[in-house]
Amino acid sequence: MAIPLEHQMNLAACAWIMPTTDLCIILIWPLAAANPAGHIKFTFVNGLEFVGYAARNIIGPFLFISAEVPRYTNAIRRVLSVHACAIFFAVCLGLVMLRENRKRSREDLPTEVADDAGFHDFTEFENRGFMYKL
Repeated sequence: MAIPLEHQMNLAACAWIMPTTDLCIILIWPLAAANPAGHIKFTFVNGLEFVGYAARNIIGPFLFISAEVPRYTNAIRRVLSVHACAIFFAVCLGLVMLRENRKRSREDLPTEVADDAGFHDFTEFENRGFMYKL
């Protein structure tokens, strides 16, 4: 259902609310910063995250075609589909990390092994004592 063009304040409110979707970036950055283990992997994941953020800011304006003024229906569909995919993948990542945490907590790993592995450059797959932060 579309808001009629006569309701200018409602349309303006929608335009004001739309940037709040960028708040999810604040939630995604700590997730990527806290969970990869190993220096090289950590650096790669953070770099990839910033490249994706920059690509989003470059590609985003090109989704809005001037022939679709004032509704931009195709652009809105594209933006909503990208947000839906991001939510889906974030939920999937959370479920995978939760499952892995539960599996690792059932393993009977001596505390000394888990603590010592933290001083080496092991990834979370190599360090069985590593627990994801959710």
